[in-house]
Amino acid sequence: MNNPEDYTDYIKAYRMLDDYTITCSPWNKGQHDYGNGHVMNFTEAHTLQYIIEHPGLIVSDIADYWGFTLCAASKIVSNLHVKGLIKKEKEDGNLKNLYLIPTELGLECDRLHQEFDRKYYSTLIDSLSALHSKEELDIFFRVMPSYINCGRQIMAKRGVLHRTTNKTGS
Repeated sequence: MNNPEDYTDYIKAYRMLDDYTITCSPWNKGQHDYGNGHVMNFTEAHTLQYIIEHPGLIVSDIADYWGFTLCAASKIVSNLHVKGLIKKEKEDGNLKNLYLIPTELGLECDRLHQEFDRKYYSTLIDSLSALHSKEELDIFFRVMPSYINCGRQIMAKRGVLHRTTNKTGS
């Protein structure tokens, strides 16, 4: 596909993903109680989940994963710490790195957040399944990690992402 005209339909499809992001943006920017009286925003909830799923992380790992500056990642981590959702601990013999450890409250909040996501995404998948075959959905979900990685690489080259890895979002 060397002819830019061949990309028109794909560009329209990508714009639909942008529309979804913009539509959900008010939810993503707000603070949410997932059921136990403790509030988090979308980025905090997903960062907490990433910390739990990848033991031994430090702030720079968060920055790498999201493509944030160290300052931005540090602010998210600080918010999680102030809310009592994580602890920062030094490892014996290593006074430089602060390792991010979920607290019991953090584990509870993550469990509730994941329950919320399961309900939301189950409803979304049920709706999509009424419109598309299982094969179509399987292809869509197989392509998404590559879409994210390619987008991150392009944005990094443009200087929009401050740090990058080849990891995809969960």
